[in-house]
Amino acid sequence: MRRLLSGVVVVVALVCTACPDPNPVPPTPPAPPRAFLTLPATTVVAPSVKGSVTTMGCKKVGQVQILESGNFIMDAKYSGEPTNFEILPALFNPLFPVRGFSTRLSLSAKVVCEDVNTLPDGGFTIREGLSQPLSLTFLPVESVRTLGGQQTLPDTFVAEGGVAGQPTTFIGCAGTNTGANALIRIDTTGRVVAQNTSLPFPCDYSSTITDRNSVSGTRWLWVPQAGAFSFDGDLNIRSTFTGEISRLSVSPIEGDALITLEDPSAATKAQVIRLRARQMMGQDSRVWSTLKGPLDTGFPGQFNADPVVDVGSRRVYTSSWQKALQSTTGLIAVLVYSYDTGDLVNAPPPAILTFSFPNVLNRPIVPNGAFKEDGTVYYAPLISIDNAGNVSTTTLACATNTSGCQGAARRWTGPTWRGELTTIVPFSRGNFVAVVGPFATYFIGTSDGLVKNLGGVEPLRPTGSLITVGVTPGKGTDFYLLNAPVPSGMNPTFPTEIIATDHPASGELWNLSIAGGGQPADSIFIAVDDNGQPWMRVGPDQVRPLGNMQYRDRRGATTPP
Repeated sequence: MRRLLSGVVVVVALVCTACPDPNPVPPTPPAPPRAFLTLPATTVVAPSVKGSVTTMGCKKVGQVQILESGNFIMDAKYSGEPTNFEILPALFNPLFPVRGFSTRLSLSAKVVCEDVNTLPDGGFTIREGLSQPLSLTFLPVESVRTLGGQQTLPDTFVAEGGVAGQPTTFIGCAGTNTGANALIRIDTTGRVVAQNTSLPFPCDYSSTITDRNSVSGTRWLWVPQAGAFSFDGDLNIRSTFTGEISRLSVSPIEGDALITLEDPSAATKAQVIRLRARQMMGQDSRVWSTLKGPLDTGFPGQFNADPVVDVGSRRVYTSSWQKALQSTTGLIAVLVYSYDTGDLVNAPPPAILTFSFPNVLNRPIVPNGAFKEDGTVYYAPLISIDNAGNVSTTTLACATNTSGCQGAARRWTGPTWRGELTTIVPFSRGNFVAVVGPFATYFIGTSDGLVKNLGGVEPLRPTGSLITVGVTPGKGTDFYLLNAPVPSGMNPTFPTEIIATDHPASGELWNLSIAGGGQPADSIFIAVDDNGQPWMRVGPDQVRPLGNMQYRDRRGATTPP
């Protein structure tokens, strides 16, 4: 019996092992597919965003999608490994009004397999995988020209042309094979169309090139430590002056230059000199100097405004800032000279403004003023320091024909801002002045003295720890700030950010930042051609941004934060 029962049991056991499991374990699904996104850089300045996607884990890829912050942007049209894609700016149009320019993006790629995971109940799940997101800053532009890392534009330059189909060319200083710098003109393809290697002194990043004068057809190039020369459209030098120059401006009458010189080593011989735009053979480049004899030391102080020439009265207006050592007061005086002779015609020059400092140890802050085009109004930043050393700035508009800037002589008084805003720049045909400091720029309407910034209060500010080191006014209401890292010790820094506005009341229109700033080659620069079109050097590359109207159309109106 036992054996029989034992056998039965064995048989039963064998039979049961062949029975189906009432709770089967589902097969392990394959690992999800993977996607890998590649972008050319973290900052893209280009007509579009290009990249590639590589996938793994699909028997057959059904679709590759590009996402921004998790939202579908486009189908990348899978074409193999890797799959290249291009995102046109129009696909980001919903983002521009919210995020502005340059647009901060978070891009990722999603791969969707054509094969699926089959479930025991007969259903299925889609097999898909998502890449890690990559951060990207994108400024859409019209075009970019590169030369494999070689510089396509001079360190600094002016842009000429662009009107009525006229090609745009660029003028600036560039190195030659001999190691010396030359004055060159190049076109938008990088072709050198004119050059001059025989310069009276070296030109470099510190060189300033003026606008072309319509009467003489010349421009001036000047370097503060070296001198100035005028040149024509073929880059032939027409007039030369060597020596240190503190300021230079150009007469609208016939393109002559008005320069200021200050020589503290020679009993402060401050003077204004008029230089001919076209110097004849054997002719002195100087028409006159305001110094009338060997014992004349000029008006005391240092010039703190670019000279302007009033065409109607044929007078030259400039100003002097004075603060003696161990003094607690300083003043600005307006100087008016005859354009034809250089004689002072408003002796004694009126003291427009007086500054007071709490003690003799206060750091002297030189305020840089500016004149209305006809010289009748002087715009001055009035800088104050309280007993705690806090600095504030108020902008005043003062008549130039009387002293004191009080009563009717004061055309308007702007608001008072904390900090020092030491430079005033007229633009938009004198309708606005920009009041510029290292950390903020405000715009004031010259007709009423009111702040015209976004919301009436919001200044343009550099990003982070950058400071404003230069400005470029446009042809209309456009205005551009050039911002750079704070210098370390004696080492200079160069702009790494441009902030653009198309109108003071509209605030920031676009900005662009790059890494670098230790040398001109890894910096950024901007100039505006005769049609108002901006052109940039971004590192070594030539960049043509979109027109500011195109940026505004895509961004829409800006509102105060």
